[in-house]
Amino acid sequence: MTTGQPIILRPDLIRKRHAYLSAIEQARASNHCLIYMDETWVFDCMSKKRSWEDTTIARFAPAAVLQEYSCGRAMTKNKGKRAIVISAISREGIIPESTKIIISGMRSVEQDYHRDMNHEIYENWIRDTITHMKRIANGRCVSLIVDNAPYHSRQAQKLPSQSSTKAEIASYLRSNDVAVAENSNKTELLEKLNEFMSSRGGRDGLRKYVVDGICADLEVRRRALDWLRALPASQCARWMDHVVAEENAARQKIVIDREASIQEDWGSDVSILSDEEISDAGDADEQ
Repeated sequence: MTTGQPIILRPDLIRKRHAYLSAIEQARASNHCLIYMDETWVFDCMSKKRSWEDTTIARFAPAAVLQEYSCGRAMTKNKGKRAIVISAISREGIIPESTKIIISGMRSVEQDYHRDMNHEIYENWIRDTITHMKRIANGRCVSLIVDNAPYHSRQAQKLPSQSSTKAEIASYLRSNDVAVAENSNKTELLEKLNEFMSSRGGRDGLRKYVVDGICADLEVRRRALDWLRALPASQCARWMDHVVAEENAARQKIVIDREASIQEDWGSDVSILSDEEISDAGDADEQ
C-alpha cells in the first residue's frame, strides 16, 4: 500500500500521445519510410564504470605478482573532451552519411550535453542528410521522428502572446497584412490578434518550423563512421520491432485508462460497448 500522491498523467500529454500514435499509425499504413534520429555523447578517454575483478589475487600482493595478472582497466582521472554524436536509423540500418560528431568543450558528466547542441547544428545536420534519407526511402515518403528538444522545433516566426509588447504584436499583424491603427492600445491589438489567429486555425495552424522549409537544400555531404556501416540490418529491424511493440502497448494503455474512467464515472454495472454495438443500436433506433 502506497502513501504517496497518485501519479496522474496530464490531459495535454494524453492528447499529445494520442496524436503521435495516430500519426505514426497512419504513416505505417501509408508505407512511409520511418527514420528515427537522436543525439548522445562520448568522451575521448571514456572507460567502463565496472569490470571483472580477479578475486584470487591477494589484496596486498607484491608488484611482481600483480604484473602476472590482469586486474582490469583503471578508471581515468580526466575523461577529456566531450563529443556530441548525431545519427539516424531506419529499419534498413544506420542512414549512410548521417552520423556527425561535434567536439565540445571540457564538461563534466553531470552537465547536460544539450548545452552543446543548438538549432543551427541540428538544422545543418538535417540539410546534410535529407538526400541520404530520400535515397534509403527509394521513392517512399520519409517520416522523421525526433524528440521534443527545443532546438528541434525552432519557429520560423515567433507568435506573439498576451505578454508580448504592443510593438511586437503590431509588427506581427502588419507582417501578415492586417491593418493596425497607430493609436491602438494593447487590448485592441490583442483582439485583432485573436481574430486573426482564429481565422487561420489558431496558434497550431499558424505555427511554422524552420525545419519544414529545409527540404530543398540537398547539397552538403558528410562521411559516416566506418564501424556504423557494419551494423547489421537485422539488428536495426529488431530495434524497430521493439518500438512498434512499445507503441502498441501505449495504445492499449489508453484504451484501458479510458474504460476505467468510464467505469468510475457511471459505476461498475455499466458495460463498455464496442463501436459495432453502438452502430447496431443506432440502426435499430432509426428503424
